[in-house]
Amino acid sequence: MTRIDPLSLKPAQARQTALAGARFGGAVSWLFLCVAVAVAVLLITDLPAAARASLPLIWLALGGVVLARLPEFHPHDRFGAANVVTALRAAATLVLGALALMFDRFPAEATRDVALGGIVVIALDGVDGWLARRTGFASRFGARFDVEVDAALSVVLSVAAWQAGVAPLAIVALSLPYYLFSLARLLWPFLARPLEPSFARKAVCVVQMGLPVFLLFFPVSYGISALLTGAVITAILASFSRDLIYLAARRSAPL
Repeated sequence: MTRIDPLSLKPAQARQTALAGARFGGAVSWLFLCVAVAVAVLLITDLPAAARASLPLIWLALGGVVLARLPEFHPHDRFGAANVVTALRAAATLVLGALALMFDRFPAEATRDVALGGIVVIALDGVDGWLARRTGFASRFGARFDVEVDAALSVVLSVAAWQAGVAPLAIVALSLPYYLFSLARLLWPFLARPLEPSFARKAVCVVQMGLPVFLLFFPVSYGISALLTGAVITAILASFSRDLIYLAARRSAPL
C-alpha cells in the first residue's frame, strides 16, 4: 500500500484523509464493541434465542448508521475517547434491554442487575462530554450520539420498570416527547436549530433516566409511583415546551 504524506496534500485532500481516518477509527471501535456485546449477550444463557440472535444484528445496524454519519458531523481524524465511552454506553443499554426480557424468569436478579447497570450508564453520561471537551474532540456528531443513547436508555429503563411491576404503563411515555420532537424536526426544519445550553434541561434528562432506576431499587405503592411518573412527564413536557417557544421565536433569525 502506498503511504500518503499528509503534508503533500491540498487542504481538501487532507480533510478527506482525516475523515477516512475517523471512519476507520470508528469502525474499529464499533466492531470491537460489537464483539463484546455479542459475547455478553450470549453469556446470558437464559435469554430467548431470538434476542440472542437479534441484538448483535441490531448493534451492527446501529454501528453502520453511526459510521455513515460520522464524516459529515465529526471533523476530526480520530473517533475520540468520548465517542468510545458513548458507544460503550450504547452497548450497555442493549445488554440492559436484554436483561429486562428475563423479568418473567428471574425478576429479583434481573431487576437488581438492570438497576445497577442503569446507575453505571447514567454516571458515564457526564464522562463522555467531559472527555470531549478535555481532549478537544467535541463535535455535533458526539453531542447527537450522546443524546440518542440517553433517549434509548430512558426507553429501556422505563420498560424495565413497567415490566417489573413497579411503575404504571405511563412511565414508557417518558421518552415519547423526545421522539415526537425528532419527528417534528423533519417537518419543520427551524426546530433543528441549536439550543442554548441549559442546566434545567440536563437536570430533567437525569431525572427522566433516574426515576425508573429509583423505582426498581425502592418499589413504592402504585399511587405514589403513578404520581412520580406524572410529575416527571410534566417536567419533560415543560422543558420541551420552553425549547419549542425559544426556537419558534428565532425561526427567522440568522444562524
